[in-house]
Amino acid sequence: MKKLLLNFARSLLMLSWVILIGLFPAWAESVFDKGVAEYSAGHFPEAISAFEQSITQHGDSVGSRYNLGNALYRNGEVGRAIAEWRLAERGAPWQFDIRSNLEFARTQLGVSPVSFWDKSLARMRPEFWGPWALGIAWTWFVFFLLSQRHLEFGVRYGAITRALKGVAVIFLIGYCISFSVRYSRLNAVVVKPNVGARFGPVEEAAIAFPLADGTEVRVYEERGGWSRVVDSVGHSGWVQKDDVFRIP
Repeated sequence: MKKLLLNFARSLLMLSWVILIGLFPAWAESVFDKGVAEYSAGHFPEAISAFEQSITQHGDSVGSRYNLGNALYRNGEVGRAIAEWRLAERGAPWQFDIRSNLEFARTQLGVSPVSFWDKSLARMRPEFWGPWALGIAWTWFVFFLLSQRHLEFGVRYGAITRALKGVAVIFLIGYCISFSVRYSRLNAVVVKPNVGARFGPVEEAAIAFPLADGTEVRVYEERGGWSRVVDSVGHSGWVQKDDVFRIP
């Protein structure tokens, strides 16, 4: 009888876990689904709030970032939309919808179309190339040590060892290129309308040139509450930190 009760208790505990696991995804997705419903109904501020809540509560995701960008764009917040699409692009660099939205928004801002070569380089991710380069290089190193210690192994697997070396070099080059591309790209987006880039990091400084909402820039220096930015044509000026969103 005691054994029967113990088995019953275990079954009840397992059933409760199954129910909780089954309910959690539905609860987690409910905020996201609310955002989708609000967006479909044209309630863009409510959709923005729901997608932001989804990211805060359940972590970052390509879908939430992409849809948040869509809602922000429809709500007239071009800069924040581009920033969210840029973050989504990090997770899915080959996703056509994300790239199309970015190209459309940039075209509306009068930015020259990105070349095929630049697009291809932008899709190279250090997160992909780095682990593969490390793994293949380690495998080559093991094969190399074994071939040095055991002549028979070297004779049998010499071609594989040389091939691994070549592939490791290719992935290492890919990692270096992707790392360089990431940290040489425009790494921030203007997220406020009618921003004036100033000659110095003070309110009294004269405006050097205007920056439209959604302009992508590179932050080179920060001083107090100011950031020195350079736009795509090389114009340099100071803006308040809150005027731009930095892409991590």
